[in-house]
Amino acid sequence: MGQAYLYLLALLFVGFVAAHTFARLAASKGYQGGKAKRYPILLMIAAISAAVLLFLGAILLGLAMPHWQNPLQVVFHVGNWFVIAVNLLVLNLAYKNMKAAPDAKG
Repeated sequence: MGQAYLYLLALLFVGFVAAHTFARLAASKGYQGGKAKRYPILLMIAAISAAVLLFLGAILLGLAMPHWQNPLQVVFHVGNWFVIAVNLLVLNLAYKNMKAAPDAKG
């Protein structure tokens, strides 16, 4: 599980790039960019929380049942890829909805 930080870095990278992208799209439509940044950042925090819970669960179960360490490592990696995939899917859907939103009046 020495590569756990790579999943966290991937989630951080995706979150900050999405926040910048959402803010830029909101500004181009006439909305406040600061408010648009909140959603990707909150989603990033939720995804990182899920990844940390997966990590802690795998460690605790691995310590409690040493003969299950290899299957738990697989569950940890697959779980993190699932968290990243769901994060990207939700961000993609939110971005499409934001693109379809009407421009701000005024």
